[in-house]
Amino acid sequence: KYRSSFKVKTFSFTREELNNINLNNIDVILHLSALVHQKKKLSLEEYLKVNAFQTFDLAKKAKKSRVKHFIFLSSISVYDKSLSHINEKSYLNPITFYGKSKLRGEQLIKSLEDNRFQITIIRSPLIYGMDCPGNISSLVKLIDWLPVIPLGGIDNKKSFVYVENLCSMIFGSIEKNKSGIFLASDDQVISTSYLVKTMARLKRKKIIVIKSTVFNFFLKYFFPNLYHKLFRNLTIDNNYTKSELNITNQIPFEEGIRKTLLNVDFDSNN
Repeated sequence: KYRSSFKVKTFSFTREELNNINLNNIDVILHLSALVHQKKKLSLEEYLKVNAFQTFDLAKKAKKSRVKHFIFLSSISVYDKSLSHINEKSYLNPITFYGKSKLRGEQLIKSLEDNRFQITIIRSPLIYGMDCPGNISSLVKLIDWLPVIPLGGIDNKKSFVYVENLCSMIFGSIEKNKSGIFLASDDQVISTSYLVKTMARLKRKKIIVIKSTVFNFFLKYFFPNLYHKLFRNLTIDNNYTKSELNITNQIPFEEGIRKTLLNVDFDSNN
């Protein structure tokens, strides 16, 4: 449906050099390219090279080419790890290389903003949807292979965003010609245990979800980052964002998860 509103041109830094990309007659750039968390340990400099300096170079070329609007998909990783509830003005203190590089990218492109070059920064939590990688994909595999899953009793509260709700937000920022910092999030907050149970029910997989003190102890001391992701409370207040962009989340959580698991779009015309 977005292609009916825009003429869309795509490019990838993995296949094309920035110097070879023609940005003439482009009104809006949506920058999604990023170096995300890798299995292989990388240095801060490697993350900065892609997520900050490459982003800055693209934004500089966009401004020189008279692009009017630059939209950068950032991350809630830029916020302080101790926070359990965030909004657009929450304390920034990233601890991961990924988060540090995303924040640096934000700072660099904001320095370019003026009346003729708008900057929109969208900070997103975990995104789920068709062919989604990362943690959601790992949980799906866990449900498929294990009849007993020791992720019960995790009554945390976390915010996620379905990809179509994120797209609506991006469309809103373009349509309303809005610059600034915005937060993406579904309306419903969920727990890790509820997420696992919901996915299993929608996949019609018979599993038993148990609470295991031993497993929790093992994760906490040997895989602290994973433990933090599974047990942490992190909710998002994006009422300001929805008000500014005049948007509502069209897709509720369970429908988004169902479509994610079915691996199909909501609308075949999208």
